[in-house]
Amino acid sequence: MEKRIIFILLCLVCFGIQGCVSVSTYKIVPEILDGQKKLDRDGIDAVISHTKTVSVFIRPMSESYAAEDNPAIVIGVSGDKVLSLSPENVLAYVDGKPHDILDHDQLLADIKYRHDAAVDSLKTQYNTRSKQLADTSLKDTSDPAVFEPNESQRNTIGSTEKYGYKLDKKGMSQGLADAEKQMQAGIEALERKTTEEIKLLNSTFLLRDTTVEPSTWYRGQIKLAKIPDAGKPHTIKLVITLAGEEHQFSVKASAEN
Repeated sequence: MEKRIIFILLCLVCFGIQGCVSVSTYKIVPEILDGQKKLDRDGIDAVISHTKTVSVFIRPMSESYAAEDNPAIVIGVSGDKVLSLSPENVLAYVDGKPHDILDHDQLLADIKYRHDAAVDSLKTQYNTRSKQLADTSLKDTSDPAVFEPNESQRNTIGSTEKYGYKLDKKGMSQGLADAEKQMQAGIEALERKTTEEIKLLNSTFLLRDTTVEPSTWYRGQIKLAKIPDAGKPHTIKLVITLAGEEHQFSVKASAEN
């Protein structure tokens, strides 16, 4: 009975740990501070702040993000007079600490870095499989790693070290060809994905240096650096300064249920 209880407790602990580390998405929701009002922009909650001559609103580009995503926030500005707007007018903080706002070049470099890392990973897998095949081909024919009881049941590459039939020259060549085919298919899929990401980035209207005419609205996106420990609650503060007037916004980030 005691062993059974210990087993159940261990299972609960494992499930708890899994729940903590398996958070894959989080949401960000703007708070309403003193003097601000809630708006609906494109079906997503937004908050607007007014000062003497300037109005500013913010809203998340999306209510939820993948843990590895850069959260995007739309900023809209309007004023009674001509405004000079620059990304430098916007500062971000996460839990009180300064947080990076990424420009186009940084976002492009991140896409290329992730692409290159994924290609390197596929090549490493191929090299590892090639070495496994080479090592297996040198083993004695009595070694169970070389033979399966039923040689007609060939296993999928990578699912087991036993290839499913005797690894003679023909078998090894076929194994290498299959491994290379998988690697090339993976690289081609990555190329397509990366091309789409770059196309999406180039079509994104990031906040940039601009002149906003009186009584007109200008809106653009900012992209924040990835949120650390995205599965935990965080407070994101944005400070936007225009015409000498400061607008502060608070956004809550939390794991999705």
